[in-house]
Amino acid sequence: MQTIVMKYSLFFFCLFLVVSCNEHANNNYAPLIEGPLQLENFDFNTKVTTLLPENARSKKYKQYYEIQSEMLKVDTILDGEFIGSEKPIRIDYNQRCLSGKDIMAKFETYSFNAVNLTTTLDNTIMAINGLNTNISKSESKSFTERLNKKYGPAAKTQGKFITPFDIFTWQLKDRIIKYCIAFENGSNTIKLSDDDEDRTIKTEKAAPHYSAYIFVISKKFADQVIGKIGGGDFLYCE
Repeated sequence: MQTIVMKYSLFFFCLFLVVSCNEHANNNYAPLIEGPLQLENFDFNTKVTTLLPENARSKKYKQYYEIQSEMLKVDTILDGEFIGSEKPIRIDYNQRCLSGKDIMAKFETYSFNAVNLTTTLDNTIMAINGLNTNISKSESKSFTERLNKKYGPAAKTQGKFITPFDIFTWQLKDRIIKYCIAFENGSNTIKLSDDDEDRTIKTEKAAPHYSAYIFVISKKFADQVIGKIGGGDFLYCE
């Protein structure tokens, strides 16, 4: 009898391990507070609460999450069709503060300093975005060439927000990848730096630079995302 019990115990233990491994394989994302998010093969079935658990909520500011130096604000977006009777259409998670020293996400070996995402009202992730706040043109060219080799030649278009910017689009089976590089003259960015000697924080105008935006969009929701979000970094998703 003891042998039979031990065999059954071993069987159920192995079954538990198989189920646990399968669940991990299907949703192998850790909270953003634990490390960079891998964007390339992002699983759109990932729960928002997996990426942004309760302990990432700001203790000072309502509707904000704090991850490293990034402040991520949560907004329920209304359709704006009829003033006073607007209907909610989606939930946006937009960065409001970041540091160029942080690595919040990666696409292959390329790093991004901030993350934004947009979801349906039932918290299904429709698209996720990474921002690199300071990239050289040669680095950007290398990145697009690498993706062209992997996914085929991108469709290249041009958008405009303050200044024109290039958009590279790759159509995959279940997702659309968009990549933009935009010149920032620094007029809309405030740079904060701390002075260890004076123990003060200094503000100054950011120097002109290039920023890169990558968007991984579920094809199922592409019509609700591309060109439809009028705020935050998703403005570049055209």
